[in-house]
Amino acid sequence: MGTSEREEISAKLEKVSLKLETKEGYRLAIGGICLAGTQEYWKEKFTELTQVQICRDNIYMIDYTIATALRDLAEASLYFVGCSLDTQGKLNDNERTGGIVGCPNEPIESAASCCEIFPNGFSMYSEPGGPGMVALADPEITMQVVKKIKSIKEKELEQEVLKVIQQSGIDSFILVFDGSGDRAQGMLIVSVSNAMTIISLKENRVWNIEK
Repeated sequence: MGTSEREEISAKLEKVSLKLETKEGYRLAIGGICLAGTQEYWKEKFTELTQVQICRDNIYMIDYTIATALRDLAEASLYFVGCSLDTQGKLNDNERTGGIVGCPNEPIESAASCCEIFPNGFSMYSEPGGPGMVALADPEITMQVVKKIKSIKEKELEQEVLKVIQQSGIDSFILVFDGSGDRAQGMLIVSVSNAMTIISLKENRVWNIEK
C-alpha cells in the first residue's frame, strides 16, 4: 500500500486515549483508533472500564478480564484498541501481564508471535510478554518494528521507540507494553496521522505530540 492510500485511510480515522483507575485503584491506559467524529463518544464510553473488577492473583485472567470488558462495550466505529494495566502486584521473575491490543470485534486470543492482517491496510503483531502493535502498515513492517522495540534497553525505551517508529514510516498505530509484573513498562502509544499520545503508567503521566 502506497503513502497516498495510507493518508486517505488515516483521514477517516481519529485516535482516542485515556488514563483511568479501576475500582481497586489500579492504573489503566487505554487507546483506540476510531471512526472520525466519534472520539468524544469513545472517551466517555471508555470510562466504563473504571467499574471493571480485576483479580490480580491470576495473571491469565487479568488480560482476559480487560479484553472481555472491551469486547462488551465495542461497537462498529471502534476499529482497534489497546490497554495497559498496572495491578501493582508482585509476579514471579520474567512474568508479565496487563497488556492487550487488537480489534475488539474479533474473538479474544492470546499473543501468538505471528502477524494478523485486517482490512484497510492494518496489520498486528504481538508476542507473549509484549509489546504488541496494530498499525496501518504491511505485516512484515509491523513485525520488524515490534522485534526492534523488544530489543531496546529499558532506560532508553521512550526515545528509542519513537525513533524506530519514525524510521519505519508508520504514522497510524497503537503500541502496548504490559503494565504488570517483572520489568513491565506500562506504556501505551496511540497515533493517527499527525497526532500522537503517550501514556506512561510507570511515570503516571500523559503527553501529546504533534508530529
